[in-house]
Amino acid sequence: MILSFISLNSQLHQEHQRVLLRYLRDERTLLRHDWVKLVEAVDALNASVVAVDGREMAFRQFYERLIDAQYADPFLQNLVTLNDVEQEGRRAQAGVAQEICHLLDTAEGFSRDDNHCRLLLVYCLYWWAAFARGYIFEATIFLDLSASGIRFIAHDITRRSERLSPYDLLLLNLRGDIKYTTYFLTAERLAFLLSDFFITRWYLNHEWLRVAILRETAWGVLSLPPNDNQRQTVVRDEVAQTLPRAAAFVIDSFTLTALGYEQWKQRVQARQLTGEE
Repeated sequence: MILSFISLNSQLHQEHQRVLLRYLRDERTLLRHDWVKLVEAVDALNASVVAVDGREMAFRQFYERLIDAQYADPFLQNLVTLNDVEQEGRRAQAGVAQEICHLLDTAEGFSRDDNHCRLLLVYCLYWWAAFARGYIFEATIFLDLSASGIRFIAHDITRRSERLSPYDLLLLNLRGDIKYTTYFLTAERLAFLLSDFFITRWYLNHEWLRVAILRETAWGVLSLPPNDNQRQTVVRDEVAQTLPRAAAFVIDSFTLTALGYEQWKQRVQARQLTGEE
């Protein structure tokens, strides 16, 4: 593979580059506001251009054709066979990250001394980490739901066509998504998501707590009869102080309810025990 030139998107600012390179050196040094800036920086990098073997392509195309197409399917096929998905999955993720580094380091025209090349590398490593962590989390949730005796239908993450499905699982006739982060909690993104509920993580007291976030359709199914008074209405910044108890909050025109993952499971189990599928 020959890299002849890299052209960065003009929307990529120096502040973006600094946080990208900090991520490359050690992501553990990033604070919460740094992660917000990092997402902006990666979005800006999407439209940057690299010439590979004489053919120009956007960074996003480069990742999809040379990284995702080569590593995604084998990683997921291995992931579903692991005994300890979380621990062994992280090791498998790290192994692929090393292969990505080797792929770029051995490419003609690539040098880590060149800032443009380092940004291509961090772009690929960022998206690989996002992909792998997301599916490790999803596989862990599927295993936990099964172990808890909850009945659900899940898409098959080893099949590329099913990974692109509009939702990840179905239970109680509700569509669900599993999200490693809460990046989707914006009015723009929620408008395009079809799911009735989301299983994700919320930062609370210096650790990540598993939570379920329900649209009103899902809350209507899972609220306890005859009157469920266990939901407190708060602003989004107060959700962390309310969890794991149920907290309703509003994003634009969307009313959402967040509650602890274990509390959500208890409600699902109660409904399924009554045969209300």
